[in-house]
Amino acid sequence: MKTLRKTVGMIIFFILILIVYILLFSRDAATVDDADLLLDPVEVLDQSNNAYYVFPIIDELSGATDRAITDAFIAASKLPGYQCPTVVNKYSATAQVCPLNDLRTIAYLVADRSKSSLLAGDIADAMESALAIVLVANQLADSPGLLTEELVSMALYGIALDTLDQLVDELSPAQNYQVAKILQQYSPDSTTLMNAYRVEYMTSKDMIGQVGSGSHPIGSGESPGPYRWQPNRTTNELADWYRLVLGIEPASNTEIQEELETIASISPLVVVQPNSIGKMLLAVILGSTSSITARHSQLEQRYSDLLTSFTTK
Repeated sequence: MKTLRKTVGMIIFFILILIVYILLFSRDAATVDDADLLLDPVEVLDQSNNAYYVFPIIDELSGATDRAITDAFIAASKLPGYQCPTVVNKYSATAQVCPLNDLRTIAYLVADRSKSSLLAGDIADAMESALAIVLVANQLADSPGLLTEELVSMALYGIALDTLDQLVDELSPAQNYQVAKILQQYSPDSTTLMNAYRVEYMTSKDMIGQVGSGSHPIGSGESPGPYRWQPNRTTNELADWYRLVLGIEPASNTEIQEELETIASISPLVVVQPNSIGKMLLAVILGSTSSITARHSQLEQRYSDLLTSFTTK
C-alpha cells in the first residue's frame, strides 16, 4: 500500500511539474519593435511607365514571332521601372504575386537575337538586345517587390553577362565605352537585395500574424494553443535573424551561418517543445537566405570583372 501511495504521489508530482512547465513556457514574448526593419511606401508608377504592362506573356502570344516577342521585351526595358501592381506597398502573405517565369524564357530569346545579330554584322542590334536584358534585370532588382523578383533579376543578370561576354572583342572602342557606361549605371547592388529581405520580413511577419487565426491557407482554422504557437516570440526571432542578415546587428559570416543552422535544424523532438509551430515555420522561411546572399556576391564580382573587360578595351 505504501508503495502504491508513493507511486501515485510521484505521478501527481510529475503531473504538477509538467503543468507548471507548460504554463511557464506558454507565455508569449512582448510585441516586436521592428521599426529598423520596415520599408517606407514607395511611389506607385503610372501604367505608362511600368514595364509590367508591356512585358510579353508567352501564353498570350500564340503565333507571334520571336522577333515580335523580343521587340516587346526591349521596349519594356526602356521604361522607368517595373512594379507588380498586386504587390507594391502590399506586404501581405496573401497578396497575388505576378508571374515572372516567362521573363527568363524571353530573356534567352533576346540573348539568341543578340548572338544572331552579331553573326549577321548588326552590331547595334546585338548591343541593344544584350543590354536590354541588363535593363530588365535592373528594373526587377529595383522593384519594391518580393524576394522572388530579386531572384529572377539575378537570373537575368546572369543571362546578360553570358551574352555580353561574346561582344567584348567584337566592338569598337567607342562601342565598348558605350556598353561600359550602361553597365556602370545599371549594375547589381546589394542594397536591392537588402530591400528585398526587408519586404520578405514584412511579408513573413504578416503571415505569422495570420497563421494562428486560421486566416492564412497554412492555418488549420483554429488556434493551436499558446504552448505550441507564440506569434510574438516567432516574429521576434524572425526580426533578430534579419537584423543579422542586414548588418544591423554586427556578425561574421560564420556566426550568421551558425545561427541559420540552429534555426533550420529541426529535430523530431520539436513537436513537444514550446512554440513548436513557430520553430518549424522559421526553419521553412529562412532556409535559403544565406545561399542567396552568397550567390548575389558572386554575381556582383562577375559583373565587375566583365565591366573591367569593356573598360580596358
